[in-house]
Amino acid sequence: MAMHKRAGRTAIKNQSTMLTEEENMSIKFEGGTAKQKSNNLYQIFAYVNNWNVRGDENVGGMLLYAKTTAKEQPNHHYKIKGSKISVLNLDLSQGFEEIKADLTRYTDEFFKLM
Repeated sequence: MAMHKRAGRTAIKNQSTMLTEEENMSIKFEGGTAKQKSNNLYQIFAYVNNWNVRGDENVGGMLLYAKTTAKEQPNHHYKIKGSKISVLNLDLSQGFEEIKADLTRYTDEFFKLM
């Protein structure tokens, strides 16, 4: 039996919808530079691309990684086939209020750019 994973969370504001997916930090080093793992980026894009859009709804996606001790952390914004996709990190060693504030800020910034 095939199992299909769905987007982790959904946030809706006005006519915009943000789908999120949380992943383990996955950075590949090639020639000393960090690169996003394309499987994870493709996965969030697939969620966005297959979302059942209603009316004038704008749909985008956010891929969140737990912050690690690595020097380079994900902080990227893409426009893929007209949809905004953000790849960000979240410091889980913070207290709950700080994590909540970061998530709120990420969400507010995301919707401003849609």
